[in-house]
Amino acid sequence: MKRAFGVALAFAVCVAVLAGAGAFDPSPAADRTPVSADTNTGAETASIGAQQFDYTEFRIEVHANGSARWTFHYERRLTNDSETEQFRTFADRFEENETQLYDDFRRQANALAAAGENETNRTMDAVAFSRTAAVEEELGTSTSSGVVEMSFTWTGFASVDGDRVVVGDVFEDGLYVGPDQALVVDAGDGLAFDEVTPSGEPSAGSLESSDTVTWTGERRFTDNRPRVVLAPPDAVTTTETPDENTTAATGSDDANDGSGSDTLASDALPVLALVAALALGAVAVVALRRNGAILGDDDSASAGAGGTDSPGAGGAAAAEPAVEDEEMLSDEDRVVKLLNENGGRMKQVNIVDETGWSKSKVSMLLSDMEDEGTISKLRVGRENIISLDGDEPAAAGSPFDEDE
Repeated sequence: MKRAFGVALAFAVCVAVLAGAGAFDPSPAADRTPVSADTNTGAETASIGAQQFDYTEFRIEVHANGSARWTFHYERRLTNDSETEQFRTFADRFEENETQLYDDFRRQANALAAAGENETNRTMDAVAFSRTAAVEEELGTSTSSGVVEMSFTWTGFASVDGDRVVVGDVFEDGLYVGPDQALVVDAGDGLAFDEVTPSGEPSAGSLESSDTVTWTGERRFTDNRPRVVLAPPDAVTTTETPDENTTAATGSDDANDGSGSDTLASDALPVLALVAALALGAVAVVALRRNGAILGDDDSASAGAGGTDSPGAGGAAAAEPAVEDEEMLSDEDRVVKLLNENGGRMKQVNIVDETGWSKSKVSMLLSDMEDEGTISKLRVGRENIISLDGDEPAAAGSPFDEDE
């Protein structure tokens, strides 16, 4: 199992479909394979990802207590009565059945919150999960769309300073919003937009009177961007910052975006298999990479060995086979190898140093490994001690007393 995790928002670019729901074909409407909902099989069916949807929206409704309601919204135009009925069949099954994909959605959302907590030192949790699927018809037309949504509440997502609520610190490596996609921040009850960096599209004539701010793709953000400050309406002194912190992401990077290349680093790891649960090819399309996060399709499979070099890779040719062997290891195997080389346990911060991965990537990877029973974690003061099964430290005293 080779999985990638990133900081802040990484959501797995999944190619899984809800059991029994057939794949959507992304080709033009006239040539598309019909939507299918085979009720005779319980097998999970492979599918293409986000390109099977005509529009994708990521909505973050921010509340005064710092929590945020995350909703992943996907739309697919339905071109005939057959597709519409098939989607309705799928929607009924999607909403009524518990699946492994939905379990994974919840598990990975919790891992994401744990990584955010580790990065910001704020208490975070993922709660109040929900999912919906339905056919929506446009008034006055014969056009209908299949809509899939999955949501959860991320507690502690934004920092709270007095009556000001600040979004942005979890976006450690920035974001990239893909074509036909949008990122929407919604001011919750009792809040209004005070500062937005970089500027987006307000829903009203002025920022302070807007309910939402939208950034449409294709667009790249830098570290800790977008940054949104909300406050009670009577405390707002609205500021919008121009787009110097973003680029069009069409082939050349802005000097300020901090990415260095449009080809994102190969050790970027999609986090939430979140919208893996979006079934019917629905894909949680936020993939965080070392040099940025992507809301949309992920090219990591083609990035391959084009990413960062392993430590020591610049040495003599004789050392190259060892480097290649290291690169062949999965992330989990690399951690197990490190632990074995260090007596079966290490401080989490030392794993970060040894691997060169981001803190959040390591945190989320370790959370998965702990769920699988590969390792255990012990909190000692501000340190996490990571141990292989059978090498756990004694409950009392420092887990590294014997080394001191």
